[in-house]
Amino acid sequence: MKKRVISVIVFLSITAALLLIGRPTRILFALICGCICCHDMTTALKHLDHNVTPWFGYIFVAITCLVTFMGWEISPMPIALVLIFAALSMSVFFEKFKPTDMLLSLSLLVYPGLLIAMITEVLAQDAPMWYVAILTGAASAALCDTFALFGGMAFGKHKLAPRISPNKTIEGAVCGLLSAIVTGVILYFIFKNTGIEVPVWGYMVISAVSSTLGQVGDLIASSFKRQAGIKDYSNLIPGHGGMMDRLDSHLFAIPAAYYMILLFTIV
Repeated sequence: MKKRVISVIVFLSITAALLLIGRPTRILFALICGCICCHDMTTALKHLDHNVTPWFGYIFVAITCLVTFMGWEISPMPIALVLIFAALSMSVFFEKFKPTDMLLSLSLLVYPGLLIAMITEVLAQDAPMWYVAILTGAASAALCDTFALFGGMAFGKHKLAPRISPNKTIEGAVCGLLSAIVTGVILYFIFKNTGIEVPVWGYMVISAVSSTLGQVGDLIASSFKRQAGIKDYSNLIPGHGGMMDRLDSHLFAIPAAYYMILLFTIV
C-alpha cells in the first residue's frame, strides 16, 4: 500500500507539473503518454503470438501532436490513411510482415492513438477550457472508480462483467454513477466563474456520461489483459501497472467531457 501511495503521488506530481508549465509541455505530456500506451498495447498483443509493431502508433501519435502544437488545420484521417497504406503494402511486398499482424499494428491508430489525439486537442486549448475539460473527465472517472469499488464491496451481489472482471458488480457501478453525478454538482460550483456557461444539470449529465464511458473503458482495457493472460500492461508505475492501466478509463472520459462541454456551450 505504501508503494502504491508513493508511486501515485510521484506520478500525479509529474503530471501536474507538465500540465501547468504551459501548452508545449501539455502536448509533450500527451505525446509521452500516447507512445507509452502504444507500447503497452503492443506488449499485450504480442502475448497473443502476433508480431505487432508499435511504430505505426508512435508515428500517428507523434504527427497528431505536432499538427496540434503547430495549430495546423489538418484532420488526422489523412495521416491514418498514409500509415494504413504503408502497413498493408509492407504485408504485400515483404513476407515477414503478415497481413493480420499489420492489421493489429494498425489497430493502435484507433486504440489508443485516436483517443490520445482527442486528449491532445483538449490540452491544446486555452484556459479555462483545457483544465475544466481535463478535470471534469478525470475527476468523474476517478471518483466513479473509487465509489464503484467501495459500493461493490458493501452492496455488490450481481456481477457486471464476470467474464472480464469478476470483482465488478452492477451495484458498484450504480454507486460509481451516483458519485459522478454528485461530482458534477461540485464541479459546477468550482467552475461556474470560469466563463464556461454550463448549467449545473449539464455538469451532472457530463459527469454521468464521462464516468459511464470510463467504466466501460476500464473493462475494455481489462479484456485485452485477460485475453493476453497478464495482470498489468507493465510495471512502469509500481503498484499500479502501466500507463494503460492508469489511463484506461480517462482515454474515454476526458474526450467525452470535452465534447459535451463544447455542445453545452454552443447550444
